[in-house]
This record gives sequence, structure tokens and C-alpha cells, in this order.
Amino acid sequence: TNTAQATAVIENVPPQIVAIAVTTPVTPRQPVTVTVTAVDVPAAILTYSFDWNHDRVFDVVGQTANAATTSFETPGEYVIGVRVHDDDGGVSSGTVMVQVSQHNLYLPAVTR
Repeated sequence: TNTAQATAVIENVPPQIVAIAVTTPVTPRQPVTVTVTAVDVPAAILTYSFDWNHDRVFDVVGQTANAATTSFETPGEYVIGVRVHDDDGGVSSGTVMVQVSQHNLYLPAVTR
């Protein structure tokens, strides 16, 4: 009887970030939620990290929820970094630009 053996090496495919969504409008000192949609094949446990000022130091690290909330003190453009890990060591990252605008309240003039 002849027997053959083979070894298969299966490489992990990192998760894929499909979308990064931000609640709008974004105004100073008001909560803004960033939601990441990611997929992984085969399905794995994913964890999410968020870097609110894109300084490469993640402010929210390794949570299983795919959304996190922050706020910004002043108007301006902010780059938010996100990172997704799977439980097999795969990692993907992405960014989203957020425009924080000052809302001006306009009241109509009423004359009598």
C-alpha cells in the first residue's frame, strides 16, 4: 500500500473594511459616532480600535463593538483612524475625514 502525505498552509486573510460612517452634522462639543463595517473570511471575531486625532495612538482599543463616540472642541477638519483585527492575527486600517462646523442659529425677524 502506498501512502502519500501533504501539508497545506492556509494563510490568514485580514479583515476588509467595507465602510466607515460618521453621524452628521458634526458640531463642536456634540457627540459624533464613527461606525466601521468590516467583513472577514472565514467569519472571525473582529475587534475595533479608534484614533480620534490620527496621531497613531489609538484612543479606543480592541473593543468588540464596531462603533465608538467622541466629540471635538473646535470647528475644523479631523482625520479619524480606525483599525480592525481578526482573531487569527489579521489587521486592516483606514481613515475618514470629519468636518466639524459651527452651527449658527438664525432667527427670523418678526415685526409688528
